[in-house]
Amino acid sequence: MNTENNDKTYTLPTAIRIGISLGTLAAVLIAFNQCTVEKKPSNKKSISRATSSSNSTNTGDAGDIESDVELPDGLVMPPANNPSEPSELDEIDVGVKNFEQIYLSMAALTGISTSETVTMNLYKELTVQLPADNNLKSFLPANQVAITKLAAEFCEKLVETQNLRVVVWPTFNFNQTPTQAFPSGSTNKQMIITQAIARFMPPMDSATQQMTNSELTRLFDELLTGENLGSNVTTRKVVKAMCISTLASAHTTLL
Repeated sequence: MNTENNDKTYTLPTAIRIGISLGTLAAVLIAFNQCTVEKKPSNKKSISRATSSSNSTNTGDAGDIESDVELPDGLVMPPANNPSEPSELDEIDVGVKNFEQIYLSMAALTGISTSETVTMNLYKELTVQLPADNNLKSFLPANQVAITKLAAEFCEKLVETQNLRVVVWPTFNFNQTPTQAFPSGSTNKQMIITQAIARFMPPMDSATQQMTNSELTRLFDELLTGENLGSNVTTRKVVKAMCISTLASAHTTLL
């Protein structure tokens, strides 16, 4: 395995960072199009009131209104001391994973131990920037940035470790240059994308999978533009970008 980059910290070039942002945004939009709002019965119970005694005044319910008061046509006086049950609450049946859930999910999907030093240290640094809870309404752009940074570290470790990457991409030769690995008519590009989707994203309908595949294919081609196609370092960088775009997507981080 080529190890020429093992002695320095990996930094994504500007083109790849832009591409990852576009890919992540596309995945977020795709995922949110799948979100549905459902009504769930509230688990809250009505608070019972103590029945007022005959000597009490103003119990706050219909019994305080004199029975001979005329009501407009169509209105019925509710029974005294019998408050109606609270109406059902509209709840959004979608949430986002919190910081710990995201970390554990990425570790499980990549096969990297949660005690691996580099990824664990970065996770500790990013904890305050990751989602604090499962509330989708509190999700901020800064949360997505932190998720992408964490995914980048996991994907760096994954692609640079042979016994880990072979689980995701079992037949791909990472020592080939882009010219060798992705010649015209080669199926390697689609194989990398398809296997990344299968590994890092949950099952999805055919239309969503096709849209995701198309976005990643476009991103793949953009990342090769202007890069050194005679170096296998470029090959691994592009595969890392496919890994990051899928691992950090909303498909992976939504509950």
